[in-house]
Amino acid sequence: MKTNKVLFTFIFSFVSILSLQAQTAYEAIRYAQNTIGGTARSMGAGGAFGAVGADFGGISINPAGLGLYRRSEITVSPVLNTVTNEATYYGTKSSESNYNFAMSNFGLVINNNRPPREKPTGIVTSSIVLGVNRLNSYFDDRYISGFNTDNSLVDRYTQNAQGTAPELLSDFGYDLYQAGFLNAYDDNGEYFYDNPLLGNVQQREANTVTGGMNEFVMGFGANYEDRLYFGATLGIPYFAYDSVSEYQEEDSENNYTDSFQSLSTNESLNVNGYGFNGKFGVIFRISNAFRLGGALHTANYLRLNEEFRENQEAVIVNTNVLETVYSPTYQNYFNYRLRTPGKAVLSATYFYKKLGLLSVDYEYVNYSKARFESALDGALADKDFFAGLNQEIDNSFKGASNLRIGVEVAPKIFRVRAGYAFDGNPQENSALQTGRHTFTAGAGVRGKKVSLDIAYNTSRESYTQSLYGLASGSNAATVKNQRNNLVATFALRLR
Repeated sequence: MKTNKVLFTFIFSFVSILSLQAQTAYEAIRYAQNTIGGTARSMGAGGAFGAVGADFGGISINPAGLGLYRRSEITVSPVLNTVTNEATYYGTKSSESNYNFAMSNFGLVINNNRPPREKPTGIVTSSIVLGVNRLNSYFDDRYISGFNTDNSLVDRYTQNAQGTAPELLSDFGYDLYQAGFLNAYDDNGEYFYDNPLLGNVQQREANTVTGGMNEFVMGFGANYEDRLYFGATLGIPYFAYDSVSEYQEEDSENNYTDSFQSLSTNESLNVNGYGFNGKFGVIFRISNAFRLGGALHTANYLRLNEEFRENQEAVIVNTNVLETVYSPTYQNYFNYRLRTPGKAVLSATYFYKKLGLLSVDYEYVNYSKARFESALDGALADKDFFAGLNQEIDNSFKGASNLRIGVEVAPKIFRVRAGYAFDGNPQENSALQTGRHTFTAGAGVRGKKVSLDIAYNTSRESYTQSLYGLASGSNAATVKNQRNNLVATFALRLR
């Protein structure tokens, strides 16, 4: 059984080496996508506030909305988030749920309103803004379990050896060959490999994620002759992403009683970052009933700091005695830069007298334009790694359209809202992920100086999750994700 002990020691070493670069193409998309955030008013109407204006939640969509303020305002919006994931893996279904609290926004708008005139000329009003909007919540909790009849984590290493002569294998592959665990077959100089661990293991994965992306906003907007509204903001996004994962596979049916009982891997990833962006927008009032808006968002220029940890443990059989083999804990730090793609937004809003509104926003984002860059003092090896990663982004992702539709009914001081949002699938392979559908509803009371609004939204999407990567073969679970948010906004208008 000494051979088995050597085998798992090398497995642990190789797993860690593969994980040293925690950056992936999917990480770039994670920080490029936003969810519906801001105030309860904008959230309740599906986030379709690009041409409505005078709402703090809409400023991160179109800063021209600042030009529609007539008074100064303070807003604060706490939010309750819940998540449920239902996974199906080799016919076994499992479910996991969780919840947390966060702050959706806190903002101050200071308005400078000129005395009214018979006919508005020049700059009628102007406003400056300071505050924070929540752009995305990374909060998640997932559990996957099933009996894999096809493959094992060890198959990943066997596949990497295919076609290579034993003496040309990596150090890890050659050690497996020397240990007798990789069986080599020579077919006229072309080598093929297999291993005795042929699946039939119980596998489990648990993953918990916390964190989110917020944006500190400061900007200026103005109203020109009650016809043209324009604005610009400087955004300072800052975020934290913390992920803890545990993977385990075990010989639950005693198929490998003379060698193997279980193998587990524990990983943690902690990322924090900050950056800057710019947003520029206009709203044009065609008539009292109809407005059109447009906005351009520059790329997010982010600086990221990352810490990755991993350790493994195996329980093997050594001369009929169970023996636990540990790997050392690998801990690595990375500093790098990320440029997420910019965004274009077109908006239209129709007002029916003073009884309500119907609003539509359309966004386009080309996710294939996301780019990793090494730190300014990065080595050539880092630059080569990120060049390959950027090529993977080009090949794996595409442009996507996002649609938001919202309605608000306003009988006297009361408000009732509903909305729908669709975020397009950023992946070239549409089988890996569906678009995200979000349904929203809300209500509120609006007085002359004080308003209180609540909103609820629920979103659904499906995706595939691989427990470990294989060059061929499949070990992916199907996950149905549902997120629910309940937000309340208190607003105080001054002067």
